[in-house]
Amino acid sequence: MRKMTPRNDAPRLVLHGGWEFTKDDGVDKIISEFAGGKILLIPDASKFPEKQTERAVERYRLYKTRVLLLDKKAAVLPQGIRVLYVGGGQPTKLMTYFKNRPELLENIKAKWRRREITWCGCSAGAITIMPRMLAPNSYGRGEADLELALGLINNNAIVVPHWNADDTEEIWRQKVLKTHRGKLVITIDEHTALFWHQDKAEIIGLGTVGLACRGQHKIYKNGQMISGLKIQDHI
Repeated sequence: MRKMTPRNDAPRLVLHGGWEFTKDDGVDKIISEFAGGKILLIPDASKFPEKQTERAVERYRLYKTRVLLLDKKAAVLPQGIRVLYVGGGQPTKLMTYFKNRPELLENIKAKWRRREITWCGCSAGAITIMPRMLAPNSYGRGEADLELALGLINNNAIVVPHWNADDTEEIWRQKVLKTHRGKLVITIDEHTALFWHQDKAEIIGLGTVGLACRGQHKIYKNGQMISGLKIQDHI
């Protein structure tokens, strides 16, 4: 049986590959262990935020953890929040959400830098953490162009969730790896997450996580640890 995660050993980031709250992939149970009984959910990237919220409430009820929503006019996170969960959906919607709430984004960044919160991001919530992300119109079958993201951290990496999606062509996957071979490309399958500490990470879930750089794509499975994967200088 997995031991409870101490608060001071909580990951800095949890990056989920897609379809949060829909399968028992082990991710939410572990998040609940360091959440302190509640998580704050931002579902605004989703086409159906109410449905995403319902799924989150149902899933976290199993682990005696409440799901809270942010007041629409809030400029700061409530006190006592340890986990901010940014749900999946459309990256452009999420970028617009934070563009319209610059004070909130700065408050989140400040709390994250002080290690007061863990950012848990699924799909769009994972894509946007780096300074650059795959352009939404490039995803799946298109090009591999990059555009500005939120820049929660300063890292020469891009995150690519839904890596194992059935409707994503293999030729596009290989194009992403080849085009961005000078970056660290973090590929994450659906129902799978990377629990990223300051300089190490653990894989939890039903699929795999891949780290690709300069032509090599190394694959990690559930329960495996990655040493030396550093979260670089903060912005």
